Amino acid sequence: MYNTIIISIFIMMGSITQLYAQSQNLQESNSQHDTLSQTQSNSVASEFDAFFNSTIRKAFEIKLLYYETSTVLERIAKLDKKYYDALIKSGFTKEEALRIMIANPLIVNLSPN
Repeated sequence: MYNTIIISIFIMMGSITQLYAQSQNLQESNSQHDTLSQTQSNSVASEFDAFFNSTIRKAFEIKLLYYETSTVLERIAKLDKKYYDALIKSGFTKEEALRIMIANPLIVNLSPN
């Protein structure tokens, strides 16, 4: 009986050792997988950033070309002047009107910076 108990303990210890080794291998595998996944994620993020920045730059260039070849700048200037005059007429000082216009522009700047 004593021998049976000893043998059972050795078998259990062997099983525990195998489970421990498997868990270590699994952890190493997960670590390698996480590193690979992180590398792939970084690569995708980098490609997206490059695409996004390129698209924003193209859109900005189109906007500049539009401003250069149309009367839109004069129209925006007239609109801003009306906005400024309306603020003054409403009782704001010149400085307050200017600060309001800066904080709350009618035409939002869409530059890529």
